[in-house]
Amino acid sequence: MNTIVAGLSLLATPTAQEMPQVTASRAPNVIEVEGQGVAQWRIGMMVTILAQSIHDRSPLPLHDAQVLGVSQTRATLRILGDLPVGDLQGLRVAPRYEVEAALYGPRRRGSKLAATASSSEPPRKSPIVFHKAPQPIPWGDPLWLEMTSPASFEFVEAHVRLGSQGSYTAHRLQKQSIEGHWGGSVPLEQPQSKHLGVDYFLIGRLGDTNTFLVGTPSHPKSVRIKSAPQKPKRAIMQHNPLGRINTKQNLELIIKLNNRYKLPHAHVRRAGDGAFKDFPMKPLGPRVFSVTIPAQYIRLPHIRYYISAKDDEGLRLPGFASAMAPHKVHVTRGKILSDNSHRNRLSLSGDWVVNRPGEDEYIRTTVRYERVFFPFLLARMGFLSIEGMALRQNPQGELQAQELKLTGGEGGIEIRVKDYISLVTDLQAVAYSKGSALGHRVGLRIGDDRGAAIGLSYGAVRDVDDWSFVGETGAAYLSTPLGSRWRLTGRVETDDLYQDAQRSLRLLVDVSGRVWSQLEFNAVGGTTTRDGDRLGAVGRLRLGWSF
Repeated sequence: MNTIVAGLSLLATPTAQEMPQVTASRAPNVIEVEGQGVAQWRIGMMVTILAQSIHDRSPLPLHDAQVLGVSQTRATLRILGDLPVGDLQGLRVAPRYEVEAALYGPRRRGSKLAATASSSEPPRKSPIVFHKAPQPIPWGDPLWLEMTSPASFEFVEAHVRLGSQGSYTAHRLQKQSIEGHWGGSVPLEQPQSKHLGVDYFLIGRLGDTNTFLVGTPSHPKSVRIKSAPQKPKRAIMQHNPLGRINTKQNLELIIKLNNRYKLPHAHVRRAGDGAFKDFPMKPLGPRVFSVTIPAQYIRLPHIRYYISAKDDEGLRLPGFASAMAPHKVHVTRGKILSDNSHRNRLSLSGDWVVNRPGEDEYIRTTVRYERVFFPFLLARMGFLSIEGMALRQNPQGELQAQELKLTGGEGGIEIRVKDYISLVTDLQAVAYSKGSALGHRVGLRIGDDRGAAIGLSYGAVRDVDDWSFVGETGAAYLSTPLGSRWRLTGRVETDDLYQDAQRSLRLLVDVSGRVWSQLEFNAVGGTTTRDGDRLGAVGRLRLGWSF
């Protein structure tokens, strides 16, 4: 403010002595004033603290303040802004509307701020100034200010601040090529997000007097700063999210981290947990990090996670998903007979059935290939061969064992719904002694390969030539796990296929398991009957290899 000189000779006059005076400071921005003029003040009123000078009769505003309390001739004021106020002891205070009237309006007779004007001195005329406020400036660009005036100024200064509560900085404008034209570029500090504009005012020196030309410190001109350009979005990391795992699998997360970030962490939350658990990721290669969540930590029916990393300033930022929107991975029960990491299975099975009394026995051989296309879809195809004897009626109506020999193929799919319901359908085509037949089978299973499960199925076969009924088959089973690698299943099967004269009923016990990680086997044993008058035994062995 030392470069802004305005006369305050009125402060030495008897009329000016009636203005309230600063008497004490109670806090950094709270002061007390006392004087006869306080009686006319009210709470919330805006006032101005005046600096003392002797150069002319115009008051020099120093600080704006607001009235917090009034008691007769004493008042408490709060100084606006966050600038250090220094020692204000003894300075005069006047209502801001009177200061503005004295600075910018016609002088009123009887005004305290104009009471000392000498009738012998002609009123000072303000110089004519032409100035247009700049348009909004782009973020980071300098501020260009210019003005034109016929007055001969010794210099012209622009006082600029960022925001509405910063401190002013003086910048000299330069004379341009045209007489009376002043202009200059004012560099600005890097704005912050809270700085929405630039405030400025212009002063000029005429003779030995500094004169406000455009704006004042308390009522500056403003120029808006355009919004900061958005930083280009750079991926913090690259990551291929998982969609489904089982409870026997480790959750392995791998990312490729941008070189601007470091110290990635995986934040994992199981179903039912309220908070995320942090797992620091370890370097696997150049900018490649990984972490393995053990299978013991994984819980049905899902698990959620997001991945974060620290930037150059140490701020941890989410790079994949976030705590508010974590990625969801469905968790299914792991299979006992095949790990989900194996998508193919080749199996060979053989059935041996014998009934007594009489020659009533056969051997069934099946080769099958299965392929998992999706977590919910399994397809299979295979070949079957049956050789042995079957009971048939001779022309005399007596049961007689006759040769049974057929070959064929089968194919089908299994669709899993919600991890515990499976729908099965198969088609079968065979050639036997009476011709060719086409059959189908449908089934339903409730449960999964790790927990208990129940299921049933029904199938029918018809002759291809005349579509006559060849036979039907049905089955039901109940299965339960025995530890982590073994399973026990009870089965009931019935059929009267391929011209059998009697229906067969089989009661079976199936023990299945897995050796190492790829070899599977089933051992089945039980009894069979022929309409209740023939008893027999059933044996079945199956070997499978997953890859």
